[in-house]
Amino acid sequence: MKTKLLLAVLAIFLSAFYSCKKTENTGTPVASQTRIKSVTFADTSGAVIESALYAYDAHGRLATMSFTLYPLPSQGTMRFEYSANKVVRKGFTTGTSPVDILTYDMNSSGLAVKGVEVMYDSLGLSTGDSIFSTWQYDQAGYPIHHVQYQNPDSTGLLDYTYQISGGNTVSSTLQTGTYSTTFTYDYWPGSKNSISNLTMGQSFLGTPSANLLKSESVSGYPVMTYIYLFDSQGRVTKQMVQSTSGEVYFLSFTYY
Repeated sequence: MKTKLLLAVLAIFLSAFYSCKKTENTGTPVASQTRIKSVTFADTSGAVIESALYAYDAHGRLATMSFTLYPLPSQGTMRFEYSANKVVRKGFTTGTSPVDILTYDMNSSGLAVKGVEVMYDSLGLSTGDSIFSTWQYDQAGYPIHHVQYQNPDSTGLLDYTYQISGGNTVSSTLQTGTYSTTFTYDYWPGSKNSISNLTMGQSFLGTPSANLLKSESVSGYPVMTYIYLFDSQGRVTKQMVQSTSGEVYFLSFTYY
């Protein structure tokens, strides 16, 4: 599903972000009310693959994310609804019926502890496919455990454990069946993270890493490195993601 493609890419590249050359990063604090307006994702050739526009409500919470996938293009929208103990995200492509609905249950601190995503067909009927998630946090609100599985029988169980140090997620371990793999993250010291879930109006997803990611590695796979450019307020405007296998991707950010 094209809706899921964009979400998957954003989850990979927008979850822990980072900073450019150390000589360009002075550690200037990022304004607490900074909100991202747009993100553009381009491939090695510079061709735009995806773009997204973000809009927020009066409380600074994410209200809509409208996205375009190229080269067709194909478009869609994610809409967010908030209540005292729930957040509901509805995904639309064409028409007025959602193609998926993700409902988050909140704890007393306003953090998501459970999620259920239900898929729908073109007639607005449930396809029978669902994704279930749970989250746990430390006292500072950092996610430390996340479990995801399909359907009530726990098909495709994914179990993530996160290690926090110095205000950053320094490693994560993925357990699926008998297979286990550990990812290690290094950060640019003194940098300020302006491209996290907070600056996308999603504080219910927990406390993000304080600094910008410098590298990501896992045994047996190429190392990913991250380089940044900034505006006069110390916010990331461009990010280059480079793999030791030779692949390069570019993300561009604008702000309100």
